[in-house]
Amino acid sequence: MGSRWGPLWRLPPLIPSTVMAILLVVADVGSDVAVKFLKVPPVFSASSSATFQFEVTEGRNGSSCHNCSINCKLDNYNSFACERKEVTYSGLLDGNHTFKICSSGSQGVRCASYNWTVDTVSPTAYISAASFTNALNVSVNISFSEPCTSGGGFKCSPSHCDLLVYGAGQVLPSTLRVLLPGLKFSFMVGISADVQFGRLVLAMDKVFCTDNAGNMFKQSSDSSFILHFDRRSVFMNLTSHIPERLLQLNGLLRTVQASNSARDLKIDLSFSEPVLNSSEEILDLLHASSGLLVPTNKSNLGNRRFGYLVQNISSMTVVTISCDTTYIITRQGTPVSPSDPITFLYDSMPTVSSLLSIVATVALAMTSMVATLLTLSSSSLLYSGAISGQKSYVVSDPSRNLLRILCHIQIFALCRWLVVTIPVEYYEFSRGIEWSIPYIHLPWEASSSNSFIENSTFTVGAYSEIWERSKLRTFKSPLTTNQILGVDPSVHGKPLMPGEYMSFLENQNFNPEAEFIMISRNSDRWKHFGRNMFWLAIFGGGLTLLHVAILCLLKLRRRDSEKQEEYGALVFPRFELFLVMLALPCICQASAALIKGKTSTAIVVGVVLLGISTSFLISLLLFLSIGITMAKLLQYKEVHQEGQEFHWYQEFIRVTLGPGKRGQWTWTDQHKSINQTKLGPLFEDLRGPPKYMLTQISSKGNQAKHEDQDRIIASEDETEDAEAPFIQKLFGILRIYYTLLESIKRASLGILVGAYSSNRPSRIPTLIILSITSFQLFFLVLKKPFIKKKVQFVEIISVAGEVGLFGACLALLEKDFSSANERRIGFFMLALFIITFTAQLVNEWYALYRQVIRLSPTRNSFSSGLKRALGGLLLVVLPTRLSTNLTNQLSSRNGEGDSGITVTPIGQVQRTSGTSERSWLRQLREAAKTSFSREDAGAPIDPSSSTYQRSVFWSGKRSRSSSVTSSSDSKSKGDGKLKLRRLYKDLEAIFSSK
Repeated sequence: MGSRWGPLWRLPPLIPSTVMAILLVVADVGSDVAVKFLKVPPVFSASSSATFQFEVTEGRNGSSCHNCSINCKLDNYNSFACERKEVTYSGLLDGNHTFKICSSGSQGVRCASYNWTVDTVSPTAYISAASFTNALNVSVNISFSEPCTSGGGFKCSPSHCDLLVYGAGQVLPSTLRVLLPGLKFSFMVGISADVQFGRLVLAMDKVFCTDNAGNMFKQSSDSSFILHFDRRSVFMNLTSHIPERLLQLNGLLRTVQASNSARDLKIDLSFSEPVLNSSEEILDLLHASSGLLVPTNKSNLGNRRFGYLVQNISSMTVVTISCDTTYIITRQGTPVSPSDPITFLYDSMPTVSSLLSIVATVALAMTSMVATLLTLSSSSLLYSGAISGQKSYVVSDPSRNLLRILCHIQIFALCRWLVVTIPVEYYEFSRGIEWSIPYIHLPWEASSSNSFIENSTFTVGAYSEIWERSKLRTFKSPLTTNQILGVDPSVHGKPLMPGEYMSFLENQNFNPEAEFIMISRNSDRWKHFGRNMFWLAIFGGGLTLLHVAILCLLKLRRRDSEKQEEYGALVFPRFELFLVMLALPCICQASAALIKGKTSTAIVVGVVLLGISTSFLISLLLFLSIGITMAKLLQYKEVHQEGQEFHWYQEFIRVTLGPGKRGQWTWTDQHKSINQTKLGPLFEDLRGPPKYMLTQISSKGNQAKHEDQDRIIASEDETEDAEAPFIQKLFGILRIYYTLLESIKRASLGILVGAYSSNRPSRIPTLIILSITSFQLFFLVLKKPFIKKKVQFVEIISVAGEVGLFGACLALLEKDFSSANERRIGFFMLALFIITFTAQLVNEWYALYRQVIRLSPTRNSFSSGLKRALGGLLLVVLPTRLSTNLTNQLSSRNGEGDSGITVTPIGQVQRTSGTSERSWLRQLREAAKTSFSREDAGAPIDPSSSTYQRSVFWSGKRSRSSSVTSSSDSKSKGDGKLKLRRLYKDLEAIFSSK
């Protein structure tokens, strides 16, 4: 019969019975009924099954009772009839059980019971001891789960022990003690003194005893134990994240640590073996001479490393941090060897420097993002056909100067690489904008994860950026070394002590030409080169891929394949040329630094990169000389107003910032005019060798304004194209080379920074770059190369600021300033950047604002232009069906405003926005008059041709328009005038019916 009850309790072990008999027969005295057990399980049974056989007798002769009712019961479960006089149970739980039989008859109820214990679990033992130790003898405890006395029980003698030891140790039998008979024992295990560290494996023997139920001993996971022992010394290494540098001090190399960045103020305690102390407990054992230590949240590597931050330090302090190792507890109990304290110099970073670099970076990022989105929107509108007609304001704007802003920031970033003692205010600011070079740490340049090195020594070639500004210098005192610092030659290469730091800083007799020592710079040069090239490849390659992806997206969305594709400012490789111009000084700096390393590989790589940069400059020179100066590719035309009078302040502005004439670039071969957009960054904001559009304006018409300031619009008072005078032609030829001069300056600065990046200050690079920049400023003021006067004004401010910057660097080289004066110079250099950057940024944002207005249908509403710009962005992401509907809506808006006709200087007739009926009729008459005049006069020489241009250039003469003719030609033109009158009447009739 199966078991149907819950768990039963286990009684204490008893001696098993070996005799089957009647046990505990319960009956009334004098009764003739008796219950006799014929078969029962052992008192201690190792089986979960039990079988009972019994009989019930009556009378004195013991005859079987036939009229008796027999019931059986197990433990507290319900009783049942058991007339067969045999009961079997299975699946019994371990513990004490009671079987009871009751018989009821004429003599009454008679009962008998039997008690036994089920034990199916084999005995086992548990070993406990200290997991780690440094002692020679270790106490070990063995605890049995139950008495295991049969078969001899647990025993340990010199000849044999039931505890086995594997490793450099053995059981000491003489130390055996019985803590609890049959259950718990204790003894010592000896560890060999010849082994400093290792482990012992303690394990119980197999099948050496049984329990009362006959279960054999069985090993469990706790029947073995690993004991680690280590008698070696435990080392603690107290380190910091503060940069280290070798300093030559009185002829000896010493290690110094200094920083002005709060991010470097991190302290690490590394132990050769794990300790039992918590981070908070170790914090109580640390002592800092200045500041407050705060635990970090980084991993402690199994209680081997603890990190802390140093906070609340004053502006300039020598900080010493030490640790009391007396109360640090290692897991094996070995005392921790004390570590030398660390001492470093902290000079807090000026808040204005970091704040200015952050503000400049964020402002430029926002400006670049807005400019990019506006360019993308304009190009999308142009590509989809939502914008038609004259599109120069969509493609380029001479007022835009984003490229020059980035180039200007590069100048300020590269300046810190000049070998001068730059004030810390400017040094920290330049580090914040070094992304423009780009000089950024590589992702894999992270520090090592494990700072503990036993008997470690400082690497001689270690490099630290904080010392580049040479804020600390070596000095030679008139006294001997031992008299001032107590320095012994044996301290060669060791860190400066706290007292030495203070003596070093307070000494006023140090030589300014003393230098820091860098044993090897070749690895640093390759590191700088790797940083520049890696990030140039990442930024340049990523942006180029993004550009290509946008072009492909526009290409796939084009449904009318027959229509000419107009990508606007997104045309390839306009943006790539933008990137090349930005990368020029970076490549020059890296290549010059490699060549200076004087290794064969470095020289080859450097020469190749310099050759690429030189090829770009030569190509730029050829393009400006042949393509623009000789008018092979491009022509520049200006509106020259004769007879116009100006006030004195207007004359002053014209003299300083240029005449502000409206100019326009045109490609000589109209079929290849797309090249004008592709190469636009090289010239489109500059004035070129002019071909004037002469206009006679009376004194009363000084305030007349053209409706579109970005086009040259013909009028009744305007003549044909005319060559500029010789002197103005010469000035125009020279001013187009401003782009080349700017590129040469930036490339020269990169080469000088890379070539003169040494430890000894030199005036040569600063003098060279100062001379080039000063000449650029003179050229800028004299030639006035920019089309827009406000761009000319902003560029004068920027170049003047660069002259002041390099002048300040030269002043720092020529003279030793006090700390206060050096601080003033640092703030002066920051002020130069603020003024120049603000002027450039304001001009760029105003140009973006004007470009948004030009996108509006009426060309005078910012909100309407902004809506149209957002529509252009939606055209890029919307599905084709929705984008087509949006394009139609934007095109319809465009048609409302662009309903006029514009006559360009080359005789092209175009519709222009916002032009009145009489205005475009007047312009159309002028076009017709010009056309008939040319037919009547034959084939005159085209003043826009290159042949005519060269001839007039050397003669210094200027062609006149057909309106300035001799009286002998008036008669021959009478018939032409009659034809013109009839044409005017026809045209007025046509457009009046509109």
